[in-house]
This record gives sequence, C-alpha cells and structure tokens, in this order.
Amino acid sequence: MSRQMTRNKPNPVHVFERDGASKLNSEHLARENDRLGRENADLRRRLKAAQERLRFVGDPPPEEDRLRFH
Repeated sequence: MSRQMTRNKPNPVHVFERDGASKLNSEHLARENDRLGRENADLRRRLKAAQERLRFVGDPPPEEDRLRFH
C-alpha cells in the first residue's frame, strides 16, 4: 500500500510542468542566476583582495599577472 501511495504522490517538477507554470520557472531561474552572479562577484572581490595581500607577503608577481588582475 505504501508503494502505491508513493507512486501516486505528484513530483513537484511534474506539477510545475503540468500546470504550465513556465513563467514561474523562469522567474525562479532568474532569481537563482542573480544570486549566483552576486556570489560570483563577491568571490572575485575576495580573490582580488587575497591576491593583493599576497603581493606584500612574497615576491612581487610577474608583470603579466599584475596587468591581468588590475
């Protein structure tokens, strides 16, 4: 009996597609894309800051690296 109950339980993805909620799906994807873009920008800022700190710890980076990250 539990097998049949599990089989009859609708999968949220199928409900989403069946209801024709493509607009909601695209809004969800847009929100996720925005979130990932903000996270990516934050990680890039943190990476650049870490690279700046490392410049003062060790030898100066080669000229090509200085030009690439500034």
